[in-house]
Order: sequence, then structure tokens, then C-alpha cells
Amino acid sequence: MTLVGFFLIFGNISVVFHPNKYGLTDVKGLRSYLPKPASRAVHDMFLMTGMFSSYSTNNLDLIIRGHLSDADWLPEDDRWVDLTIKEHLPRTLGTEYTRLWASHHKNTFGKKGQQAARAVFATKVRERHNRLHPEQPIDAVMLGVETWRQQPEGYRAGKSPTTTKFHNWYEEEIP
Repeated sequence: MTLVGFFLIFGNISVVFHPNKYGLTDVKGLRSYLPKPASRAVHDMFLMTGMFSSYSTNNLDLIIRGHLSDADWLPEDDRWVDLTIKEHLPRTLGTEYTRLWASHHKNTFGKKGQQAARAVFATKVRERHNRLHPEQPIDAVMLGVETWRQQPEGYRAGKSPTTTKFHNWYEEEIP
């Protein structure tokens, strides 16, 4: 086995079986038997394959909504419109989801850091949308995900208005 192979195996084992992941920090002596990643950077480097190391019974779609600023004639709930994801996140959705979760803002910087990162992203989306669509300006952005149960027929087979739940991650204040 090469030295590189050894370090790859060691890194993955230390991340996957780290006691903190399983709430085992109080077990005496356990930490001395399991390898520990040296830093958050090492932890993140070895979790880049994380999209294949977990399983969920729910599917999800990232949702970006904009609040129409020049639509006073519409009821408030109807002023939130879905924005085209590809205009703001041009890579494939699987890649974008992985990039969003691999950043670990909540784990690294806490809930405030995660919300600050989402605020920056929302501002960039709003500014870009208003540059691309001056005829339909928005004054606020909402970020979130829609989830629904997996179905054997396919990824979006179970998605419908009655089976889908929206989870709001961040919402800019409407001016």
C-alpha cells in the first residue's frame, strides 16, 4: 500500500468513525482508540464524498423566490414568485446541493454564520435578477427547499402540491 493510500484510508476512517458524530464524547478511553482529524480543513477534505455516504427517504428541490416590487395590485402571498434556479446556480443541481452542504457554515461558524452566508447569497441573487430582468424587479429573496417522500417510480414522481413541504431557510426583509 502506498503512503497516499494509507492517508486516504486513515482520513476517511477518522471522519466516518469520529466519536463526536455519534454523541460518544463522554465514553472514557474511546477517543484514544479512534483517529481524530487534525483540523476542520482535513475533516472537510475527506467528506467531499459525503453525498454518497448517507441516505434519505426524502427528495428535495432548492427553491429561490423573489418578492415582486412593482406588483402592489397583487395580494401579498402572490407577490412571491419562483425564480429560475439555473440563472443563479448554473451547475447541475446535484453539484449545487453538494456545494451548499459541503460549506459547513453552520458547523464551522454557528447559526449566525450560516444565516450571514445565506444573506450574502440572497443579496447576490436579488442584484443579479434585477440586472437580468429589469422589467420584473424584486425587492427581497427567499431561500428554501421543498421536500417530498421518495417513490420507486422516479425522483419527482411523488412531488405534488399535497405531498410537498416547503422549508424556509432565509427570507430578506421586505422594504
